[in-house]
Parts: sequence; C-alpha cells; structure tokens
Amino acid sequence: MDRPDFAVCLRECLRTFEGAFPFDRLFTDGIAGQVYGYCWAGHEPVVVWDPEAMASDPWRSGLRAVRSALGRAFPA
Repeated sequence: MDRPDFAVCLRECLRTFEGAFPFDRLFTDGIAGQVYGYCWAGHEPVVVWDPEAMASDPWRSGLRAVRSALGRAFPA
C-alpha cells in the first residue's frame, strides 16, 4: 500500500477548512517545531512535513511573520 503524501493532503485540508487558533501562542518560536502548515484567505497554504525543516530558523522566521500579520489584522 502506498503512503499518502501528507503535505499534499494537508494543503488540500487547509484550502477546504477554516479554523481559528490562538495564534498569539501557536506561532511562537517555542511551538514552531510543532506547526506543520498555515494558510489564510487569499494565499496558498504553506506546508512543511519534515521535522528538520520545522526546527529551522527560516521556518521559525516565517511563522513570526505570520504571527505578526495576524496580530495586525486581529489586534488583541
């Protein structure tokens, strides 16, 4: 049996389903290694399915940018 391509499946889920999360905590550096994808209206989903990539500085930096954009769009 073939293994599903989880990144492809996740991208499709992010396109289809809308979810809300506490982004002020979710996209922090301490949690970044557990976040494998994000998406917001009008943008393509961004997905990583590799633990090494999820632990990388570029991934954490990207999540900081998402957190910042969400913070501007939805101020506390």
